[in-house]
Formats: sequence, structure tokens, C-alpha cells
Amino acid sequence: PPRDTMSYVANQDFKEAKMWTRKIRIYRNMPLWAFVDEMSRWEGFTIKRWECIPKDKHISAAICYQSGKEEVYSAIRQAGVLLHEEKGMISFCPEDKRDRVAMRLLVEKDRKLK
Repeated sequence: PPRDTMSYVANQDFKEAKMWTRKIRIYRNMPLWAFVDEMSRWEGFTIKRWECIPKDKHISAAICYQSGKEEVYSAIRQAGVLLHEEKGMISFCPEDKRDRVAMRLLVEKDRKLK
């Protein structure tokens, strides 16, 4: 007989799941690591090393559920945190600093053009 593909997860946080029914999610002073954790699940990117995420940073942002990774990366940068992205993986690690500085300069240059 055909099987139902729906499944039930007992420990699913209903409030968290329901929040994505809104078109825009508002984050106020959320710990950066928690924001990155949630966004990585929804946007499908991975984190190179979790321990490199600045522990003392918080983020406030409004993210549209259809916006994509670039808007998430932009919100992180606007919070004053540089990151490096390559092939769907983001890094906050110091060894990627050269690439992050170059990326920051490109972003600043882009802002001046607008």
C-alpha cells in the first residue's frame, strides 16, 4: 500500500516553525551564533568552524524568508562581523582574514558606488 510521506517530529518547536509562516522575520539583539545556526539550517550553508564565530557579538536584522544567503551574509557584515564564503561554506576564522579583508573592501567600494 502507498505510504504517507508526512512525518511527525515530537520535539519540533512549533513556535519556531510557525515563525517562518511570516514573510519577514525580525531579530533583535540575538546572539550571532544563534542567528548563524538558524540561518544555516534555513539557507543551507555550512560553517567551517563554529568556534570561530565571535562569542560576544549580537545581531539585529529583518530577513525575508525568500531573500537567500546574500541577504543573510549582508546582515552579518552590517553587524560588524566579517566573513568569508566559498562554495556554500562560511568562515569567521582568522586564517581566512586576507580574503575577508578583500571582501570588506569590495563591499565598501560597492556602497560608495550607490
